[in-house]
Formats: sequence, C-alpha cells, structure tokens
Amino acid sequence: MSDDTPPRKNRTTPKHARSGTCARDLSSIAATGWRTWRCHCMPRFETSTEQLRLVLLGTILMCFAVLALMGPVLNAPIPGYVAGSPALFGGLALCVAILRLGRPGSHLDWIAVGFIYVVLGMLLSANPMLQTTAGFLSFCLLLFAIVSIRISIFLALGMSDKAALWPVLAALSGTVCILVVVVARMLDMNVIPDLILGLDLMVAGFATVGFAKAQREHSR
Repeated sequence: MSDDTPPRKNRTTPKHARSGTCARDLSSIAATGWRTWRCHCMPRFETSTEQLRLVLLGTILMCFAVLALMGPVLNAPIPGYVAGSPALFGGLALCVAILRLGRPGSHLDWIAVGFIYVVLGMLLSANPMLQTTAGFLSFCLLLFAIVSIRISIFLALGMSDKAALWPVLAALSGTVCILVVVVARMLDMNVIPDLILGLDLMVAGFATVGFAKAQREHSR
C-alpha cells in the first residue's frame, strides 16, 4: 500500500454517501414542509380588501358551476359547451385571485386547489365520461387531494374559529363527490363526472363566500 492511500477509516463508501445524500434530501423536504405549514398557519385574509376579493372569487366559482349544472339539470345543453371547462376556468380564476393578494408563499394551499381544478378540467375535456381506468383513478385522486388540502386549512384554523366551518363543508362536499363517482362506477350507473365536479365547485364557491364573511366578522 502506497503512502498516498488515505486511511481506511476516512474512506466513504458509495452506500454511505447515498445514505447521507438521502438524509440531507429528507431533511430539506421536512424543512420546506415546516416553513410552508408555518406560513399556512399565519393569519390570512384579515383585510377588508382580501375578504372582498374572496367574496368575488366565490361568486365567480358559483357562476362557473351553474354552467356545469345547466345542461344535465335543466336538460338544456349550452351550445359549444366543453366538459370540464367550468372547473378549468374556475381554477384559473382562483389562482389569479389569490396570486394578486401578494405573499403567494402564504397561500400555497389555495393556489394548489386552483391548480388541481385546472387539471381536473383538462382531464374531463379529454375524457368526459372517464371511460379509462387511468382517467377514473386520476379524477378520484385529484379530488381527494383537494379534500386533503381543505382539511389541512381546517386544522390550521382550529375548531374554535368559526371560519373553519367552511373548509369542512367544502371537504365534505368533495368526499361525497368521490363516493358518488366510485359507487356509480361499481354499479355501472350513468353519472356525469362534469356534473359531480360542478356540484363540488358550487359548494366551493359558496364556502369561499361564507369563509370571507366569517373572517370579516372575526377581524372586527
């Protein structure tokens, strides 16, 4: 063995190097998640301007939801209507409205919900009846992701906050929508996914307006 060879105890095996890298990656992910959760738990939507923007946003979401409900409920399809477009444009409206509030890092959960609605809208526009297994599973998992985010908003607010009622209502709506879609798939029932998503969007808009009003009463 030559004198230039480093001592054996100072050598780092590839396996140990990979373990150290994975540990650092996990630590970085945990730190990022903690910072996001701290921002998530900070007081938000406390100004009258932010609350008014939420009211307008909720109203817009409900208007888009009406488009999804008109055809199946009233049996009056809208000419040129594309399945999934209410969720797509509603999600875009949600993202734009929240981003314009500033401090996007403090509203990542709301932005994520808007983005998921956009993806759901694109999914239904390409596969309106979710005939494929992949499309069906994607639809259910994306809706479940929205439900999970709504529950996290509720947990951040706490049960003592009256505004927490509205994320719970929206989460229950999403859960019911998932169950309806799953049961309809199992029983081979003819349920229109765009209608189900429209119902969830309607409740989301209503809950957003209620949330804004509760925040306004809390900030007085």
